[in-house]
Amino acid sequence: MMRTLILSDTPSTSFNFFREVFLEVKPSLILIAGDLVDDDKSDEGSLEKWESLYELISLFDKSKVQAFFIKGNWDGHKYYDRLIEMTGDSLYVEEISGKFVEFRGTRILGVPYSFTHCLKNAKRISEYFPEPVDIVLAHAEPPKDMAI
Repeated sequence: MMRTLILSDTPSTSFNFFREVFLEVKPSLILIAGDLVDDDKSDEGSLEKWESLYELISLFDKSKVQAFFIKGNWDGHKYYDRLIEMTGDSLYVEEISGKFVEFRGTRILGVPYSFTHCLKNAKRISEYFPEPVDIVLAHAEPPKDMAI
């Protein structure tokens, strides 16, 4: 049985909770659908939050659990680039924005916010990514007039 942990729009105050869930659930696969750290306008505040995320991602890597993540609309920070560098040599953690990957016979497509924020692109997703896929890991923000 494959257990999958799916995260998105993760507030940094929840990283300890996610660590506990990860250790209890023992997932085979982790999918993170963007907005990895909640927005913080101060550089110092952002660094602290991203450092907590780096620790969580390192735990996934050290535990040899496959994790894929994509870029959300709040992930334009320089610390996101650092995360990509940090995971560049990892066998278990990978940024998949705009890519297909396969895990245990399951094909996963990473669709970042930079693609979904344009309705014209989103409506034509099958033209841009014509290959068969089992999971679409996407990040999109709801329309402004949509009640949540």
